Amino acid sequence: MAEGAEEKVTEQKIELPEQRWHRSPSYRDIAPSYISCTVNYGLFELIGVVSENNLTESLTKGHAVVDHTEELCIRLTPQTAKFLVMNLLQNLKQYDTRIGHVKSGNDDIDAKVDEILAKFF
Repeated sequence: MAEGAEEKVTEQKIELPEQRWHRSPSYRDIAPSYISCTVNYGLFELIGVVSENNLTESLTKGHAVVDHTEELCIRLTPQTAKFLVMNLLQNLKQYDTRIGHVKSGNDDIDAKVDEILAKFF
């Protein structure tokens, strides 16, 4: 640029797309008994399983019968999985602060999660 010349700065406005939120007609609200996770074709698959005592069969057979039903599969990219982990940790910390410390029933898991929460929050 020549001496004494002024640089012309132009502002570019970036227009964000319109955001719309909808609930799917097939939306379901479930409370899984447990969630398993695996990596399949580069995606994380979270499988939500509901376990229920089958009282009819338990009475008929004379021993406990538990039905485990896979209710949903959520596939996440590695990037989305990282966001989910941070979101879960933040919400665990908030729960601990507002309601009380959460115990999983597994001392090793509790110690590791508590260590992570203390380190990041």
